[in-house]
Amino acid sequence: MERLNSTNNLEFRVNDVSQGNWNEIRQNGKVRLVYDIGAPITASNAELQHYISQYSSQYAVDHPNLILSHWDMDHYHCLMQMTDAELRNFSKFICVDKMKSLTSKSLYNRMEQVLGSHNIICFAPRRRTPQTAFPQMHELFQNESVSVYVGENSGTTNYSGIMLFVRGDKNHVFFTGDSLPCQANQVLHHQASLQRLTPGHYLVVPHHGGDFKKAIRFIIWLQVSKQ
Repeated sequence: MERLNSTNNLEFRVNDVSQGNWNEIRQNGKVRLVYDIGAPITASNAELQHYISQYSSQYAVDHPNLILSHWDMDHYHCLMQMTDAELRNFSKFICVDKMKSLTSKSLYNRMEQVLGSHNIICFAPRRRTPQTAFPQMHELFQNESVSVYVGENSGTTNYSGIMLFVRGDKNHVFFTGDSLPCQANQVLHHQASLQRLTPGHYLVVPHHGGDFKKAIRFIIWLQVSKQ
């Protein structure tokens, strides 16, 4: 995560891709991290190209890291429409080793061919820890500004995905993908236990970001769990 190692001047952006997920962390006007790069599974090639042209023009200059939360198409659909030249705009591709379909496996192989295996970080979800609740989250990377958590190995890809916690000077951004609320709560408790949080100052980006009803349910759940 050498693209982001400071908490200064961070900006969070949610890109509107309808029933999909595409978020960015920017620093000093440059895109540093991209979390998911999806679109609706029913989106046409023309719609995918519209999203790509609208949001990725800076990537050729900024070369951000790309983090894929998990291998559901609405989280990576736009990647399938990108040219090899557009894919090379990413410095690194970070994902989990839970490709559940031929489409996802093919896309992973293409990313490896285009970027080179040295620019791919593919986390293997851990097996279930005996005598613990399932599923658990495990912090597999952290620096001053970023923590990466990966779920446990499961037949449900949502539970094995990547959560990203980005710490700023005043506010924090929490990318949860499609993980469970109990998994999100584990991450928040872990961040708090290590005194990485400013109490009361964090932002949760729930399932798909743009689904208002799910966002409200998730935020209410977090408020209740804190009481």
